[in-house]
Amino acid sequence: MNGAAAAKPAAARRDYWRTVLFGFVLAAIVLSAMNAHDIFLRHFADPDDTMRLLEVRDWLAGQSWWDVSQHRLGGGTVFQMHWSRLVDLPIAAVIGGLTPLIGAEPATTVALFAVPLLTLFCTMALASALTLRLNGAAAMRIAVVLAPITGPILAQMQPGRIDHHGWQIVMALAATLALATRTSWHSGVAAGLALATLVTISFEGLPFALGAIAIAAVAWAFDPARRGQSVALTATVAGWAVLLQLATRGPAFWRPACDAVAPAWLAALIVAALAFAAITALPMRTYRWRLTMLAVPGVASGVVLLWLAPDCVVRGPFGMLDPFVRHWWFDNISEGLPVWRQSPSFALTTLALPVVGMIGAILSLRRAEADRRSAWRMMIALQGCAFVLALLVMRGGGSANALAIPGAAGLVAMALERARKIEPVLPRILAMLGAFVLAAPSTFYIAALVLLPEHRATVSAAAMARPVCTVDSDVGALGQLPPSRLFAPIDVGPELLMRTRHEAVAGGYHRNNNRMHLVMAAFMGRPDDARRAIAATGSAYVVGCPGLGETELYAKAAPNGFWARLERGERFDWLQPVPIKGSPVLAWRVLPGTPPRR
Repeated sequence: MNGAAAAKPAAARRDYWRTVLFGFVLAAIVLSAMNAHDIFLRHFADPDDTMRLLEVRDWLAGQSWWDVSQHRLGGGTVFQMHWSRLVDLPIAAVIGGLTPLIGAEPATTVALFAVPLLTLFCTMALASALTLRLNGAAAMRIAVVLAPITGPILAQMQPGRIDHHGWQIVMALAATLALATRTSWHSGVAAGLALATLVTISFEGLPFALGAIAIAAVAWAFDPARRGQSVALTATVAGWAVLLQLATRGPAFWRPACDAVAPAWLAALIVAALAFAAITALPMRTYRWRLTMLAVPGVASGVVLLWLAPDCVVRGPFGMLDPFVRHWWFDNISEGLPVWRQSPSFALTTLALPVVGMIGAILSLRRAEADRRSAWRMMIALQGCAFVLALLVMRGGGSANALAIPGAAGLVAMALERARKIEPVLPRILAMLGAFVLAAPSTFYIAALVLLPEHRATVSAAAMARPVCTVDSDVGALGQLPPSRLFAPIDVGPELLMRTRHEAVAGGYHRNNNRMHLVMAAFMGRPDDARRAIAATGSAYVVGCPGLGETELYAKAAPNGFWARLERGERFDWLQPVPIKGSPVLAWRVLPGTPPRR
């Protein structure tokens, strides 16, 4: 390669990094300013962010690396968590590294800014690199703009959002970049590392990981030259998943589970990898034979999983939930529901960019030079996989939007190219603005608010009769009570632990079906039944948050239930109201005595 030829890639890399860094710094400044108030007050967008910080703090305070249970939840039982320590590492690194220098609270504040912004930077860099390789420098610059203004992405990466969803998007993008832009075994290893990490971080990533493996296997069936990539991919996913399981679970390596990586799942991955390597070594001259033989690793891994973990196959990862908890809790978590159970506006804002991105990807494939068509086919397949998963579980919208960026950016670049050829000035300006509006996520959001009906929650008359409380702002006032075990709504649990020294009975984490059932059934049931349940947990106080979505659900579902009657101001001889200064949170002391018999 001569000097001039070598200078072009170097210049392209410099341009790429300058663009990404400039876009990221600008986005980081804006997002930090927008979220600074909430971060300094520790107002989290989701209870899982609160719980994640609690997990990190407990670990740094001496709780075992292997122990991710929450010891102040459970009401006398072990409150198990299915989370992985991998996501704790960057948070703990910032807090642990800075605490000796600036103190624990300032170090925590830095972590709440830095870690989500790190995931945003990774997403911008990966999406832009993918766009650059598939659609060129002009589209890459547009991708840099799209990533930090796309709602479903930003919702998982704004400062304060420290739970695992941002890292899931990063790993899905990393795997896509490796598979779509290279065909060597090195790219298979890189994609395998990303996918195994994705699944270890959260089992929600398993469907995308399996979809990516299947897509790579089908690509080999049509193009045997991809054997090295696909074999390396399956082997790396299996091997790295085993190592991560050993590193993060340790003594619990062999513990069975349906909702996290466990021996049965690992065995299925290993069998699939071995079977796939075996069939790809066979001499097969036609793609039809190769496609047919792909059934071998699929069936073999399925048989192993059915043999070792039949409950996981039949009941799924949430099989431990009883019908009551599934109906009143799980089925009310909107992000875990399919598109047809969402409000129209939420569905539109989540899925519009993936649709635009798919259109752009198909048009880009048609315009692509011969050496890029294979990459675009792989890209479209992976993007389609993410889109289908987002239809089934709206939580997957973040990854679907991230993978849509190369196609959407390419579509905007095509529209701008045509707009620049319009000679009259005003039509040219309007056409260029229209090109950006085409893929601007804010357009979909505004259109949804204006044009589509929105389902709004109603607040009960009892809640409207007094100030409505918010979990992150008002629960801390319960610190006025002496350290005790509190019988509280499950969504209040994480904030209670964060802001006070109290214990709580339950939180919204599915492995603890019995405790969730107990709390919800008590608040919606008869007062005498609630008294027995509360006494069984040893709780010293009963607390509630008027106007909270959870308590409003209780009041609506059971107008004569325990919570509805408490909220209306009814008195019970075994509860003594306790005023909480400066907060609308309601509290009652449980008076000593023998609970009534059935």
